Amino acid sequence: MVRSSLEISAVLRLLQRTGSLLSVHPDGGEEFFLSSVVRVDAERGLLSIEAAAAAASNQLARLASSSTLVGICERIKVQFDVGVWTPAHDGSQDCLQARMPTSLLRLQRREYYRVDVPQTTPLRCHIPAQPPLTRETLQARIVDISGGGIAMVEGLGAQVFPVGTRLQGCSIELPGAMDVRVDLLVRASQAVPGRQDQVRWVSGCEFVDLPEPVRAQMQRLISRLEREQLRRATRS
Repeated sequence: MVRSSLEISAVLRLLQRTGSLLSVHPDGGEEFFLSSVVRVDAERGLLSIEAAAAAASNQLARLASSSTLVGICERIKVQFDVGVWTPAHDGSQDCLQARMPTSLLRLQRREYYRVDVPQTTPLRCHIPAQPPLTRETLQARIVDISGGGIAMVEGLGAQVFPVGTRLQGCSIELPGAMDVRVDLLVRASQAVPGRQDQVRWVSGCEFVDLPEPVRAQMQRLISRLEREQLRRATRS
C-alpha cells in the first residue's frame, strides 16, 4: 500500500504517461466505464480523468459518494479510491475531477514484487566455483531483484549455468551492509544479444531456503530501490 503523496503522484503520472486504461466503478459497484488519466495536479491535490462516452455513466459517477479505479500499468495492478467527481475541462476535453487518493494499492502479478536495479546503483552476485561447470569465482551483475530471487547477467559467451542448476554459497553485495550469503536455483535462462554480436546470458534465479533476516534485508533494499525509481519518474 502506497501512502506517500509524492509516490502516489508518481504512480498517477506514470498511468497518464503510458495511457493506461482504468475501469471506474462508482460506489465500488459492478457497473463501470473505461477512462484514463488526463491530468495530475499535485499542487492542488486534484486528479482529472477522461469523461465517459455515455452521459448516463458520467451521471452515475457524479452521483456516487466515492469511486474505485482499477488499471494495469507495466504489468502491475493499480487500484485506488477517490471521492466525489465534478465536471471539468482540460482544454477542449471533457473530464471528471476529484481529490487525489490518499492511498494506492499496487500488486504485481507474482508472489513477490520485482524491481529493476539501475546501473547507477550496481548490485553484484559473486558465484564461487561450481564444479564441474566452473572452477573459479564468477561475478554477475544483478538486473532485477525481489523477495523471491534475482535476475543476473552471467557474462559473455556460452551459457554457464543451465536451468535447474543449484548455485551454493553465493554472496550478494548489499549497499551500506555486509554481503549476504545465499543459495540460488536457476529457474530460467535467456540469451540476450549485445554489442558487436556478443551474447550475454541472463538467468532468473530463485532463493533457496533464504533465512528470514536476510529476506528482511532484501525487502529493505527493494523498498529503497522502488522509492528511487518513483523519484526518477516524478522528475521525468
